Amino acid sequence: MTSTRQFKSRDGYIYVYNPIQAYPQSYIKRATITLEQKIGRRLQPHEVPHHINHVRDDDTPENLEALSKSEHSRLHMKEMLAKRYLKQEPVSTRETQKYL
Repeated sequence: MTSTRQFKSRDGYIYVYNPIQAYPQSYIKRATITLEQKIGRRLQPHEVPHHINHVRDDDTPENLEALSKSEHSRLHMKEMLAKRYLKQEPVSTRETQKYL
C-alpha cells in the first residue's frame, strides 16, 4: 500500500509530494498533475491549471482547463469586476463569459 504525501495549503490548493526529477520542486499542485494527465503533456511555462467551478481542491479532470497566465489573470479580473459591479457571482468560468 502506497501512501501519498500531500497537504492542503492555506489558500486551499492540494499539493502532493513529487519525487520525479522533471519538476524542480518537491511538492507540486495536484491540479497540475491531474491536468497534465488529462491533456497528455506537460504544461508549458506560460500555462496554469484553472478550476472551472472555482473550488481549489476539486482537482477532477472535468473541472480543470489549461489557460495561459495572462488569460487566467484576465478571467479572474473579469470575475472580480462582475462580482463587484454587477453584484453577481459567476458559477463557473463559462458562466462568467455571459456577464462581460
